[in-house]
Amino acid sequence: MKILWISDLHLGDAGSSPEFCRRRLAELRRRIAEISPDLVLDLGDTVSRAGVLRPGADPLALFREYRRWRESLGMPVRSCCLRRERGFFTRVLGQPVEVIERISPEVTLFMLSPELEFDHRFSAAQLRRLTAAAAAAGTRFAVVGTHVPLAGACSRTAEPGIYLDDSARLTECFAAHFERTFWGGGHFHWPAEPVTLDRAVTPFIAGFFRREREARPDYLRLLEYSRGGWKLRTLAPAGAG
Repeated sequence: MKILWISDLHLGDAGSSPEFCRRRLAELRRRIAEISPDLVLDLGDTVSRAGVLRPGADPLALFREYRRWRESLGMPVRSCCLRRERGFFTRVLGQPVEVIERISPEVTLFMLSPELEFDHRFSAAQLRRLTAAAAAAGTRFAVVGTHVPLAGACSRTAEPGIYLDDSARLTECFAAHFERTFWGGGHFHWPAEPVTLDRAVTPFIAGFFRREREARPDYLRLLEYSRGGWKLRTLAPAGAG
């Protein structure tokens, strides 16, 4: 099984021209075709928020453009929904706001969307549902995607409002119900730091898609599972640099 992670496409961002965005999406599509994953997980910030959009950019039109791009991949894709997208996410993408599904006999996928504090905190009702779903999953492994990362995903200092609130509680929950959990997040535009895979719950930054004026190279993460175990690789998209 090969699971490819992408994040932070930021369509319509004032820091990138429309031509740059179209070219990069085409390059990313070709790169994904070369990798040929079984599943693509997109961790959100697909369209930049109001305030950093190009003048005249229409967020809903850009989200529909993303839907067409997502469909053009010709493979299963699951996307993270952000709080600001809840009014149209399912209507445009045809995907539930949250996804909990078994993707193999041994792996359950959780694509989650915290309701509170601008994607940083799950409501009490969400936490109850998530705990029950983890307990009932019946698989050895879990793969989790949230836009805001779990604490420990990178070397950024853990301060209030940085990582997911309740990170300790979430980590404890998944460690109790799964042999191994891989928790990808985006949001920070962080460098591709090495990831340690020897923990029951492994948090990591799952990808970065640079803006036109940014010098930092972007990257993808590829999570692979075989009888030999789990492996997480860092990949540069075609055309990066």
